[in-house]
Amino acid sequence: MSTDEPLYRRDPEAWLKHLAEGNAKQARKRVGADAILYDSEGRILVVDPDYKPDWDLPGGMIEANEPPIDGLIREPSEELGTAPGLVDSRGVVVQAASATG
Repeated sequence: MSTDEPLYRRDPEAWLKHLAEGNAKQARKRVGADAILYDSEGRILVVDPDYKPDWDLPGGMIEANEPPIDGLIREPSEELGTAPGLVDSRGVVVQAASATG
């Protein structure tokens, strides 16, 4: 494999170690936001991030003391390089998860 390949493809074991180290440094309570963005034809946008395997919804971790709706706008903006045109917060779901899953 090329050295241009992401770590999760080059060395899956090193990728898992990288995830564990990163998670150990995170706050115990974490909040994430994923956006469901769709076009006028009803197609849902998914992204193929280069930092992890598989396709996903645009989104990520909310910053400390950041309102969830602000993170919901910021995260896709960071990934896509542009802010979503319209955000409908009626679909915001808050779900608690423990540090162990």
